[in-house]
Amino acid sequence: MISRLLAKGYTVSVLTSHFDSEVPAQESKENFHIYRVGKNRISFMFWALIKGKKILKKNKDISLIHTSTYGGAIPASLLGKMFHKRVILTVHEIF
Repeated sequence: MISRLLAKGYTVSVLTSHFDSEVPAQESKENFHIYRVGKNRISFMFWALIKGKKILKKNKDISLIHTSTYGGAIPASLLGKMFHKRVILTVHEIF
């Protein structure tokens, strides 16, 4: 999905977990930005809300928030409501 969006000229920002301390907390290549926060699911929910708020304040042209995990659904939903953004939750598995 990301490669297709980039090919169409979109800017893509990904907010994900930072469980591996050897991987940088932030990376950017052209129109693709990766932000890593939280070491586990609980800390990710808290830090994703904090970092997501900063990202959305700085990048007002972000039009959509997509999440694919239940842990990401809480901060994504809250950020969507706070910033009036559409939120899409993709469920890949059911327990």
